[in-house]
Amino acid sequence: MRMFAFLNWFFFIVTVLWSGFIFYKRKYYFIKPSILLITFSIIFFQLPLAIFSDIYEAAVPDPYILGFLIHAYILLGLIVSLYTFQESSRAVWNRIIRESVSDHRVNKPAVVILAGAVICIVTIYLVHVPFRETGLYAVLANPALAGMARERSLKLLDNHALVYAFSLMTSSLAPMLAVILSWMGAKYLLKRRFVPLFITGIAAISLMIMVSLPGARLSAVNLLLVISISFFLVRRFPFHPVKIFLLLILIVTPGVLIGMYREGRAFGFDLYFQYLWDFIGRRILQDPLEVGSWYIHHAQTYGLFGISAVPKLAAITGFDVLDVTNYIGLRYQSHAGPTVSAGAGYLLTYYSYFGIPSLLISLIGLWLLDTAVCVYQKLSRPLLIPCISAVSLSTLSFISSDYTTVMVTHGFAVTLIIAFTVDAMTTRSRPRVA
Repeated sequence: MRMFAFLNWFFFIVTVLWSGFIFYKRKYYFIKPSILLITFSIIFFQLPLAIFSDIYEAAVPDPYILGFLIHAYILLGLIVSLYTFQESSRAVWNRIIRESVSDHRVNKPAVVILAGAVICIVTIYLVHVPFRETGLYAVLANPALAGMARERSLKLLDNHALVYAFSLMTSSLAPMLAVILSWMGAKYLLKRRFVPLFITGIAAISLMIMVSLPGARLSAVNLLLVISISFFLVRRFPFHPVKIFLLLILIVTPGVLIGMYREGRAFGFDLYFQYLWDFIGRRILQDPLEVGSWYIHHAQTYGLFGISAVPKLAAITGFDVLDVTNYIGLRYQSHAGPTVSAGAGYLLTYYSYFGIPSLLISLIGLWLLDTAVCVYQKLSRPLLIPCISAVSLSTLSFISSDYTTVMVTHGFAVTLIIAFTVDAMTTRSRPRVA
């Protein structure tokens, strides 16, 4: 075994054993966004780097820098994160696990506010983009044009405020509302109240359709994922690898089937497993680290992007703004279109902006995520689990996007703000049990 591969496997095994011990002894740590992001980094960065060490050793001019960034980020991040917000995390965790599904209280005014906001945004969206011009309609009516329709129905809209509003709806409002609806449905099912159960189910399906209007398969899958996270939270994160894997397959299967239909492929199990690998395997073991390595390669070959890569800093300092995701996509993807966006985790993109010092910036950003626990402590029980579940899902986006992009566009900070605001508006009177 070559030295580069040996080091990657060594650090991967060490961090897996360490994080596994923490999970076994102190599960409450895993409501902290920093610990979640470290766990995602082990899965999406450390594991592929170990498995495909030979590929990355040849693909990057100085692969040891790539390894150093990933392993140092995970190990140093873990060391500090274990000693911050300990008691706060334990207190929030105890509030979560004390409540069963049958005892869960529903904040109905919060449901009205969240649902009203979603409906308003979708209504305005459909005014600007008629249903026949959406990506979802193209998937159903003309799958061959679905990709182009998806770009036109969201990314290429002239109304940038609407683009951001729709993105925030899918990343913040809809996930929290989906969790609340799922818990209402579970409670109605336990009580055998089938009429409200049917209405809740229709509302949940409608929500999935609304977030899928641009035609992206991942939006509905994310709602199913955030619902699963909420139930795993209450059940104290049970670790059953086979069941978790089967649940993951079940969650992504609708997206896989839509992909097959969109490309005009007849269903077959061989083809299904091929698409399933593309949907799960590539998104875990290939795409995040491969795209991130493009940024490392560019920095080591052509130099650092500098402040121009950070739009707000560039605007303040007078530098020309550079769309780095589009630039990298056009340079490293052979069949890229003009609107390609090759996003990667901020740990790797920041290195291409500022070099090795970016590791400290990335670590500080990681540790600051745990201020979310302070918001968790302030929330009432009906909004606590929806907020934690939605924030946990947003945390996954740090693997494939810049820090500020996740904080705003992918809903990390916005979810906390919305949850806190809605909770403050609706908890003056005691919420009734649904």
